[in-house]
Amino acid sequence: MAQVVDDPIAAAREAVRQQAWNEAYELFSSADGPLGADDVEQLADAAYFSGRLEEALTLRERVFRENLGADNRLRAARAAVRLCFDYMMKGVVPLANGWLAKGDRLLAEEPEALEHGLAALAHAMQAETLGKIDEELAHAERAFEIGSRFGDADIQALALVAQGAALLYKGELDRGLALLDEASTSALSGELEPFSACVVYCMTISGTQGIGDFERARQWTDAAVRLADSVNAHGLPGAGRVKRSDILWLGGYWEEAEREPVSACAELQSYNIF
Repeated sequence: MAQVVDDPIAAAREAVRQQAWNEAYELFSSADGPLGADDVEQLADAAYFSGRLEEALTLRERVFRENLGADNRLRAARAAVRLCFDYMMKGVVPLANGWLAKGDRLLAEEPEALEHGLAALAHAMQAETLGKIDEELAHAERAFEIGSRFGDADIQALALVAQGAALLYKGELDRGLALLDEASTSALSGELEPFSACVVYCMTISGTQGIGDFERARQWTDAAVRLADSVNAHGLPGAGRVKRSDILWLGGYWEEAEREPVSACAELQSYNIF
């Protein structure tokens, strides 16, 4: 028999704090009456990390509309930029660009805040996909400055990993790898929110793999899988195992590489990225 919860919203908020994403999703979904914008945002996070990506996107669009309707332009811009990141990860470039443009328009007349740093990060990643590495570096440096000024560890780490990736592209391997290692250590130490930590690891692993440093990529992939397991991020462990299998194969660890896709398939079964 299912346990009856007197206050499912309060219980759901606590589940989010405990990173119990499936439990948080079920509790928010069982609540009577409409949820406030803050709770919808937490429900979107719970949906995302429990493998319900399409629903998470719909919920985040609702967060955007509700904050815009309440004339909370900074919160609406934050939702728009997060949607940009989510669509980038899905490879849906037009929607990613559209949401970033919405965020930029909302931020244009607002005093500089953390949301401007997030937008700068999105522009850095957008520039990387277009091969505009100097622009990527400039946007990442601006994001780091904003993150430092406001004392936000997530923006600082994301900015460092974006700078590191740009430096690798420019051939400055020692400087780039140092920044990737620093950013990923922030994720490893538990300083970052789960989404930020996963993005940092993804960019670190892709960067080190891209320059053929397979041993470094393997070590950070192992750390990324452990992190995803620890924060109950369904699907993200599977995505990490896919990358890990590739890296192990390229590094000559063939037997272990063949085992990883079996686990990955099970973990990715309900995580519809594409």
